[in-house]
Amino acid sequence: MLSTKAQLHPVLDNFNIVQTGNSVQINFAIQGGASCVGVDLERSNDSFNFEIVGSISGVCGGSEFVEFYSLLDDNPIRGEKSFYRLRLGSQGRSELFEFTFVPLENGLNVYPNPASDKCYVRFDNSNSTPHLIQLFDQKGRSLSSFETNEFQVEFDLENFEVGVYLIRIDALSGGTSVVGRIVKL
Repeated sequence: MLSTKAQLHPVLDNFNIVQTGNSVQINFAIQGGASCVGVDLERSNDSFNFEIVGSISGVCGGSEFVEFYSLLDDNPIRGEKSFYRLRLGSQGRSELFEFTFVPLENGLNVYPNPASDKCYVRFDNSNSTPHLIQLFDQKGRSLSSFETNEFQVEFDLENFEVGVYLIRIDALSGGTSVVGRIVKL
């Protein structure tokens, strides 16, 4: 999840980007007492030429409390870095935020795959719920097990033997389980 507070536009209280299935969700908050008229979500593949991919019309923010909003990019740029920013009415534009969208197949994507030194596993966890990540060898022996609230984890494969490994991801709240393979070169 991308989130930063130190570099935010003065009107913003929060900004984060998460992958929701095969969409990109942008969550942001307007600070209490601040407002803007209309918000456009802009996306670029080069950080210079932007297109509007989502909008909120009317007044955003304005109360004494932080106001939360969410926009969805249903057609994100696949497999390469994108740049997102908000146009906050007459308040100007937010800073640029980078995000790389990775298409999910059956709720999971391992990339690069095959890999020799490290790989990343991205899965659908837009709500940042706790998940158990387990890695097994071809004989079903557990090699690694840990919990995360993130939607992407990194595996260091340098000390692994060449072969195929099974990854299993389970939501700790139950119900959701995805399985995939990591191929070590």
